[in-house]
Amino acid sequence: MSSTSEDLEHERPNPPRRGLRKGLYLLPSAFTAANIGMGFFSVMASLRGFQLLAGTAPDIAAAASHFDSAAIAIGWALLFDMVDGRIARMTKTTTEIGIQLDSIADVVTFGLAPAILAYVWGYGVSLTEGSDLHRLAWFLSFMYLMCGAFRLARCHW
Repeated sequence: MSSTSEDLEHERPNPPRRGLRKGLYLLPSAFTAANIGMGFFSVMASLRGFQLLAGTAPDIAAAASHFDSAAIAIGWALLFDMVDGRIARMTKTTTEIGIQLDSIADVVTFGLAPAILAYVWGYGVSLTEGSDLHRLAWFLSFMYLMCGAFRLARCHW
């Protein structure tokens, strides 16, 4: 039994990427990278705001500015997240690694970043280290992260 070119095409998971087509594969990944970048920025801005509140002379205005920037970054990430999958489907450049990278981006940006932001902006500085309420705050932030991660894992399972 000989193989035809049609049979071989069905066996190959992704066609060879040449020229402009190869560049199209990078486009959705660039939006996913922007999503991750906004999630990372949000975490770093949250941590900086927390530092400004935790000192001996808290700078509330500067900390609030960092927290606002962190929240806005999550909003921008939402936009990038909505666009990356649409572009991949429109250009028929969906790949397995792109799907996995998008899931990781979602856990960072919509799980970790909001959990940290809620902790540091909402209740982190006001609670005594090691108290029951402090441990509860950590647990609630962690549970938010885990619920988001499980939801994403279930969607891709």
